[in-house]
Amino acid sequence: MSISVVRHWLASKLNAGRLIQKIEGDPHQIASGYSLGIFIGLMPLVGVKAILAVAIASVLKWNKLAAGIGVFNINPITAPFFFGLNYLVGKQITGCQQSFEFPAEFSFRVLTEIFHHGSEILLTLAVGGFLLGIPFAFLAYHLSYFILRKYRKQ
Repeated sequence: MSISVVRHWLASKLNAGRLIQKIEGDPHQIASGYSLGIFIGLMPLVGVKAILAVAIASVLKWNKLAAGIGVFNINPITAPFFFGLNYLVGKQITGCQQSFEFPAEFSFRVLTEIFHHGSEILLTLAVGGFLLGIPFAFLAYHLSYFILRKYRKQ
């Protein structure tokens, strides 16, 4: 992972924190929506993550905007790191035998390769995303809730 990816990831976290602070509403609902977005963002649901996050947040009466912000923390710059990590974790659980390496840059070609290799890789990514999504969402909830409570007291 290059320093520019780390720098971009940190900048996106700071920007997400600023955006979340500006959202009006109950801190619990905002933090819940954001953590849901983080969880769904780690899933290999390319193209439908934001729609799914907003729909679930709407049903649960959590903040839809915060859910969207959470989803977009996983973007083309950070995706190789997170999906690579998902694959490594998922491979340990599923025993996937497919040899697949994520390139340094995420592109449409990568997606076609994933679909070409079949459902075993998608299942591996989904299992890894689910298992990593739980602690990431937990941390995202508590961190965003803390930030909101602190910001609103000032």
